[in-house]
Amino acid sequence: MRTRLGDWWKKVLQKRWWLVYIAVYKVLEDRSLGWFNSQIDQQAGGLLGLLRGVFSKLPWITWLAIPFIVIALLIMTWRDSRNQRQNNAGITADASPPDTVVQQYALTISPLADNEPIKLNGFEFYPSRDALRLHRPLLKQLRSAAIIWAVWNTGAQARTDDAVNQCNIEQLVLPHPDSPYIELLASTVSHDSADALRSDIRAITRQMLDKREEQIQSGELGARRVANVRWYRGLIGNSITIGDPLHMNPNTWILVEVLGAETAAPGRPSFIIWRQPFNTLFDNVFQSYQRLWLNSEEPTL
Repeated sequence: MRTRLGDWWKKVLQKRWWLVYIAVYKVLEDRSLGWFNSQIDQQAGGLLGLLRGVFSKLPWITWLAIPFIVIALLIMTWRDSRNQRQNNAGITADASPPDTVVQQYALTISPLADNEPIKLNGFEFYPSRDALRLHRPLLKQLRSAAIIWAVWNTGAQARTDDAVNQCNIEQLVLPHPDSPYIELLASTVSHDSADALRSDIRAITRQMLDKREEQIQSGELGARRVANVRWYRGLIGNSITIGDPLHMNPNTWILVEVLGAETAAPGRPSFIIWRQPFNTLFDNVFQSYQRLWLNSEEPTL
C-alpha cells in the first residue's frame, strides 16, 4: 500500500506539482513542513516566493476552490491509472487469443496406437491399406453408395473383392495397356511385371464390359446409367473413387489412395473427404477425375 501511494505521489509531483502546490499552499506555510516546502520550491524552480506574493493578494473566496482542485486532481490521476491498466490488458489480450478462440481452432491430438486412422469432421486419414481394410473396408464403402465413379491405377483390389459385380460402378477409368507409362507404373505399384499389370487391366475391363451387356439386355437401366469403362494413355497416379457423384449432397464422398514410388499395396495411405465441409478440396479432386474421364478412350480387347 505504501509503495502504491509513494508511486502515485511521485507521479503527481512530476506531472502536476504546480496544481499540488496551489491545493496545499496554506498548509505548507506551517513551519513544521518547512523541509517539504523547500522540496516543493525546488521542484517549482524557485517560484515559491513569487507564488506567495501572488496568493497573498487573492481574495478569500479563491481558497474555497481548493477542495474542488484536490478532487479534480484525484479524478485525473485515477483516470490515467485506469487507462494504463486497460492498455496493458489490451497488449496481453493481443499476445494471447481468448480461450474461446483457442478452444474453437485448437486440435488436441491424443496419442494414437500404431497404424490407427485419424478421423475429423468430413475427413478421415488411413496410414495404410491394411488400416483402411480394418476400419472402412473398400467393398463396404463401395456398397454404401448408389453409384460409383472411379479411376484406378490397377484395380487389382477391386477385382479381388469382385467389386464390379457387387457394386454399381457406373464409370471406371483404367490405365491403357499400351500406355508409354505402363512400365513405370508397373514398377511403381510393385507389380511383378508390366505384362502382369496389363493382364489385370484387361481382366477388370472384361468384367465391366460383360456387366454392361447384362444391363443393356435387362433394360433395367437407361443407356447413360449402364457400366462404362475407359482407358487412359497418360500416367495415372492416385486412385480416386467417388460415391454418389450425381446427387452432390453433403454425404457425397471421395476416397483417394496415395501412390508412392516402390510402395507395396498394403502400405499405401489413403484419405476420405466428404462434400461438406471440405467442398473446395472435394471440387478439386472431382474436377481432376472429370478431366481424366474426358481424356480417356473406349477400350479394345
